[in-house]
Amino acid sequence: MLDIELPLSNGWVAWEYVFPIRGDYRLEVELADPQKEKAKKVFNLNIRENRLKLFYLGGFALLLFLFGFVAGRLFLHGDRHA
Repeated sequence: MLDIELPLSNGWVAWEYVFPIRGDYRLEVELADPQKEKAKKVFNLNIRENRLKLFYLGGFALLLFLFGFVAGRLFLHGDRHA
Protein backbone atom coordinates (compact mmCIF):
# COMPACT_ATOMS: atom_id res chain seq x y z
CA MET A 1 0.00 0.00 0.00
CA LEU A 2 1.28 3.45 -0.89
CA ASP A 3 0.36 6.69 0.82
CA ILE A 4 1.59 9.63 -1.25
CA GLU A 5 0.92 13.34 -0.90
CA LEU A 6 1.44 15.13 -4.20
CA PRO A 7 1.25 18.86 -4.93
CA LEU A 8 -1.38 19.98 -7.41
CA SER A 9 0.01 22.33 -10.08
CA ASN A 10 -2.35 24.00 -12.58
CA GLY A 11 -4.88 21.23 -12.10
CA TRP A 12 -2.39 18.42 -12.86
CA VAL A 13 -0.57 15.84 -10.80
CA ALA A 14 1.96 13.45 -12.29
CA TRP A 15 4.00 10.61 -10.85
CA GLU A 16 5.67 7.48 -12.12
CA TYR A 17 5.03 4.11 -10.51
CA VAL A 18 5.60 0.62 -11.81
CA PHE A 19 3.07 -1.86 -10.49
CA PRO A 20 4.87 -4.98 -9.19
CA ILE A 21 2.59 -7.58 -10.82
CA ARG A 22 -0.40 -7.73 -13.11
CA GLY A 23 -3.81 -7.67 -11.50
CA ASP A 24 -6.52 -5.35 -10.25
CA TYR A 25 -5.57 -2.27 -8.24
CA ARG A 26 -7.57 0.44 -6.53
CA LEU A 27 -6.42 4.05 -6.58
CA GLU A 28 -8.12 6.17 -3.95
CA VAL A 29 -7.71 9.94 -4.36
CA GLU A 30 -8.61 12.38 -1.62
CA LEU A 31 -8.45 16.09 -2.36
CA ALA A 32 -8.55 18.99 0.10
CA ASP A 33 -8.73 22.59 -1.05
CA PRO A 34 -7.54 25.65 0.95
CA GLN A 35 -11.03 26.03 2.51
CA LYS A 36 -10.56 22.47 3.88
CA GLU A 37 -13.38 21.04 1.79
CA LYS A 38 -12.63 17.43 0.89
CA ALA A 39 -13.48 15.35 -2.15
CA LYS A 40 -12.79 11.67 -2.63
CA LYS A 41 -12.75 9.47 -5.75
CA VAL A 42 -11.83 5.80 -6.26
CA PHE A 43 -10.34 4.55 -9.54
CA ASN A 44 -10.13 0.86 -10.40
CA LEU A 45 -7.07 -0.08 -12.49
CA ASN A 46 -6.56 -3.34 -14.35
CA ILE A 47 -2.91 -4.08 -15.19
CA ARG A 48 -2.54 -6.76 -17.89
CA GLU A 49 0.43 -8.86 -18.94
CA ASN A 50 2.54 -7.33 -21.70
CA ARG A 51 1.87 -9.56 -24.74
CA LEU A 52 5.02 -8.40 -26.53
CA LYS A 53 7.09 -9.72 -23.63
CA LEU A 54 5.53 -13.17 -24.09
CA PHE A 55 6.24 -13.03 -27.84
CA TYR A 56 9.93 -12.26 -27.18
CA LEU A 57 10.11 -15.09 -24.62
CA GLY A 58 8.69 -17.55 -27.17
CA GLY A 59 11.15 -16.38 -29.83
CA PHE A 60 14.07 -16.71 -27.44
CA ALA A 61 12.99 -20.24 -26.47
CA LEU A 62 12.70 -21.17 -30.16
CA LEU A 63 16.20 -19.82 -30.87
CA LEU A 64 17.63 -21.83 -27.97
CA PHE A 65 15.93 -24.97 -29.25
CA LEU A 66 17.24 -24.45 -32.79
CA PHE A 67 20.75 -23.73 -31.53
CA GLY A 68 20.68 -26.92 -29.44
CA PHE A 69 19.36 -28.93 -32.37
CA VAL A 70 22.04 -27.67 -34.77
CA ALA A 71 24.81 -28.09 -32.20
CA GLY A 72 23.64 -31.63 -31.45
CA ARG A 73 23.59 -32.55 -35.12
CA LEU A 74 27.11 -31.14 -35.63
CA PHE A 75 28.61 -32.89 -32.60
CA LEU A 76 26.83 -36.20 -33.22
CA HIS A 77 27.68 -36.15 -36.93
CA GLY A 78 31.39 -35.72 -36.07
CA ASP A 79 31.32 -38.83 -33.82
CA ARG A 80 30.08 -41.10 -36.63
CA HIS A 81 33.27 -40.72 -38.69
CA ALA A 82 35.68 -41.47 -35.85
